[in-house]
Amino acid sequence: LLISKSNTNSSGTYIGVGIMGSLSALIVGPCVTAPLIGALIYISMTNDFIIGGTALFSLGMGMGAPLLILGTSASELTKKIGPYLEIANKVFGILFLIVAIWLIERIVSAEIAAYLWAILSIIIAVGLLKIIVFKTFSKFIVNFLSTLFFIYSGLQVYGVNVNKNFNPVLSFIEQSQPTLFAKIYDTRELFTQIKNSKKITMVDLYADWCVACKELDKYTFSEKKVAYLLKDLNLIKLDITKTNDDNSKFLKDYKLFGPPAILFFNNNGKEIRQARIVGFINAKDFIEIYKSINISMSSK
Repeated sequence: LLISKSNTNSSGTYIGVGIMGSLSALIVGPCVTAPLIGALIYISMTNDFIIGGTALFSLGMGMGAPLLILGTSASELTKKIGPYLEIANKVFGILFLIVAIWLIERIVSAEIAAYLWAILSIIIAVGLLKIIVFKTFSKFIVNFLSTLFFIYSGLQVYGVNVNKNFNPVLSFIEQSQPTLFAKIYDTRELFTQIKNSKKITMVDLYADWCVACKELDKYTFSEKKVAYLLKDLNLIKLDITKTNDDNSKFLKDYKLFGPPAILFFNNNGKEIRQARIVGFINAKDFIEIYKSINISMSSK
């Protein structure tokens, strides 16, 4: 709606340009929400208004300067690439679909996401065969690219059936078993399992919409050396995808903003605070931290 209003707004007057700029700011505003929140959190925690103000100023300049450059040079750029505008429109359309699927992956199941990627691959493959402008290129190149996208879509569908949705090529390669976590949804069950275990418990704070949480599963916990270390722990994944009073209280009590976070507890239900990890961590750093705290953990 904002984009359509911006496109239909009259130009050539200061008022018109001002309205268009305001609408453009609203359109791109959501893109800077995450870094803006990060800057505000830093200011609130450190009370450092100089660095905080500088960060906000830099954020504003970084957001505004490219738009100003693009806006002032758009007419000249359009003249130069005029014959290729149709290609550019289709390419940007595909890019928007890619971003849309990437964003929606956070709130849908892995199976649905895999099917969406497969559908998009088929659309691209068919589009390559039908776009008139590609007739000027070698038919071999067009057919080759189309075949690749068709194969990829087939691999995605196959990957759904063997639970390798986000890396379907690995469906044909024998992989080690993933690290198994007991997934629970409320803190009462969490502390019951902690106290019933004779091992140190590692709690992975997780949510389906958390991209970094999925990266932990994919890149850190699945690494062989990490998996070997984790076999000596009681592994629990606390799923807070659906926000409620219980997990909100847990976050408040343990002073956490949200996932991802990795917490370690002894069998008395007491957190081993020096072992806490907040945010994504790669396998190498995780192993170093684990080894540095392993002795103190075992003694408590």
